[in-house]
Parts: sequence; structure tokens; C-alpha cells
Amino acid sequence: MKNLFFAIVGPSGAGKNTIMERAMELLSHYNGSEFQLCALTTATTRDKREGEVENVHHYFISREAFEERIQQGELLEYTKVHGNYYGVLKETFENQLNQTSLIKDIDANGALSIKKQFESQTRCVLLMPPSVKELEKRLIGRGQSSQSRLQAVPLVKQDLQILDDVDCDAPFVCPDLAGSRPNDYDLILYNKDIEKTARSLYQFILAQLSA
Repeated sequence: MKNLFFAIVGPSGAGKNTIMERAMELLSHYNGSEFQLCALTTATTRDKREGEVENVHHYFISREAFEERIQQGELLEYTKVHGNYYGVLKETFENQLNQTSLIKDIDANGALSIKKQFESQTRCVLLMPPSVKELEKRLIGRGQSSQSRLQAVPLVKQDLQILDDVDCDAPFVCPDLAGSRPNDYDLILYNKDIEKTARSLYQFILAQLSA
């Protein structure tokens, strides 16, 4: 049985982490945990937050070390958010994937970059909010730190309109989805209900791992 990497892509406020965690919990109870699924450990230059564990949540490294790894071509993908680097180290990815299947929320460019290099082992899932109104509600509920994210709402609206047209494969415009099209995804989910959406993701993962 080949281990797989599940890339979860979606705009901020779609509920990626919540859905991922619940799907992983459901899978852990399946048939005595026959299938293993772990979170991919990524590298970042930002400060460690309370409760985070080194080499579990992230590899916390200096900006200089990260940029050196970029120059050495040691990253499968990387991005810069609010002045901090985030990325997937090739060695880490390969080592983890050799041991277990993996899952991670990631932007579209990162997901497609990994899929290009590990096509047979990568499955891309797009998670979208059910509506613009619901997305705004979720972002506002997060407080001031997410106010900048509200600026992307009109772009998410355009992406939802693209998805409404089943024959359309136009490129998405929201920053988290930019660079991808509907046909790049193996599964598209609308997070209307957390439990139902998590179960849909769980069933997809289970089917892929059982194939």
C-alpha cells in the first residue's frame, strides 16, 4: 500500500484545520487504526507559539537558515506570509511519507508544486465556505487579526461563481487558490456543516488509502 499526501487548500475562514483534525480523528478509529495519517511537519521562520512543539507542529529555523535552504534547492515549496517564511523541506517530506500518509493545509501553489514532483502520491482537496455571507461571519468572529482577510472576500466570491459553472475551468483569483483551477482538485467540498464535511473528507481519504 502506497502512502499518500493529502493537500487541503482553501481560503482563510473555510475551516481547513477544524475539518482536517476531525477527519484524522475519524480515521484513527477505523478498524483498529489500520490506516495511519499524520500532519506534515513544515519549516517556518516565525516565533514558536504557546503550545507548539518543535519538530511536531513546525521546524522553527532562522531566516538565514531558511534562505540558505532555498538557495540550496532543499524546499519542495515555500511562501512568505507577514514577513515570515513557511515551507516544506524535501528531505522531511520524503522521510515522513516513507513512514506514513500525510495531510496538511497549504496554499494552491504549494500543493501543485508538490503534486508536480510526487504526482502519484498527492491528492489535492479544495475546501470552500458555503457562501460569502458565512465566510464574512467566520472572519469577523476571529477578531481584529483577520480584518485584512476580509479584503479577499470579493475574490472568494468570484471563485465560488467559477465553481457554480460546472463547465468552467477558469483560474481562481483568491490568493490562497491563485495559480489553480477547478480541475486541479481531486475533491471539492463546501463546509456547510463541520461534521458532515469532515466525514466527507474522511470517506475520501479512506477510499484513496484503500485503493
